[in-house]
Amino acid sequence: MCTLGSTLAVALHDPESATYRVAHYDLQARARPRHPPEDDPLDEITGLCCCPRLKLFASSSRDGSVKVWNRRNQLLRHLKLNTIPHSLAFANDHGDLLVGIERHLYRIQHSKYLPRSYLLKLVCSRFVEPTQDPTLSVSVADALLQPLPWDPAAGPELGGPPRQAASWLCPRGTQPC
Repeated sequence: MCTLGSTLAVALHDPESATYRVAHYDLQARARPRHPPEDDPLDEITGLCCCPRLKLFASSSRDGSVKVWNRRNQLLRHLKLNTIPHSLAFANDHGDLLVGIERHLYRIQHSKYLPRSYLLKLVCSRFVEPTQDPTLSVSVADALLQPLPWDPAAGPELGGPPRQAASWLCPRGTQPC
């Protein structure tokens, strides 16, 4: 499931009829825009994501398809792959798609699949350069890796002793956390 403004998109599976679908719900208008059943995937949905800038949803399924939907639940593009996509995400505000296939990640450029009207919208848009996250100093990183205090009487669950961490997670010169 994913949200875009007041629109909620949900991947659904009905085991009784062996059908799969992507349903959109407009939570503000309390409406459910529908699409024709032939637009639904033929197999399990493996990914569902949204691009807030373009107001688009994308879905992938085991039938080898990647489908791009608008906010009104209308199918804009159906990309047929010759393999099974395992995951899907929008890479950026331009609408590039990232598709996980087996142990690899592939990018589908927005210019290869977006309808002309969306490409024109991109040409007229201004994009702000992303800001860089600050680099963590060694002392800050060491502070993040300090073991949490625990109460031995609390037992191994909540508040109990911390689980043994891999030695590479602990600061140099200390025992495994």
